[in-house]
Amino acid sequence: MKRDKLLKGTGLYNNEDLTKQNAEVLASLRLKEPGRVEKSWSFESKLFVRYRGSERNEQIHFNQYQGWLSKP
Repeated sequence: MKRDKLLKGTGLYNNEDLTKQNAEVLASLRLKEPGRVEKSWSFESKLFVRYRGSERNEQIHFNQYQGWLSKP
């Protein structure tokens, strides 16, 4: 995991084992609002997102999960 930076730009990704719910929320972040979400990732089983036009990364907390899962 510490060497993930070496894979940047190669098209290869190192995915950590996530719970089913975390994997579903992470997929929702990426797929349900692609115009709003610039990128999303997990680190140490925590989910993060960066919205377009923002320079800050935000952690997605458990109380926000249902909102992302219920989006069309």
